[in-house]
Amino acid sequence: MALCGACTVHIDGRRDTFLQHPASTASAKSQVTTIEAIGAKPVGAKIQKAWLDREVVQCGYCQSGQIMSASALLASNRIRPKPTSTMP
Repeated sequence: MALCGACTVHIDGRRDTFLQHPASTASAKSQVTTIEAIGAKPVGAKIQKAWLDREVVQCGYCQSGQIMSASALLASNRIRPKPTSTMP
């Protein structure tokens, strides 16, 4: 059901879950980024560093989905490109 997000990937820069959309549904030309490669991207590296700096780490099961989702959000955020950690 992809509820935990552990299968979250980026397909052509968009967040997706492979449990809901198998790899076979992606085009042969699609760029697929997994948690193993997200740290090589500027936004992904910042998210991973923030995760460690803020000691967000829990059991680890859903961590990859959270990091991938946050990375996709920040990479595509046009309305507020520099969000703060404070809530309105």
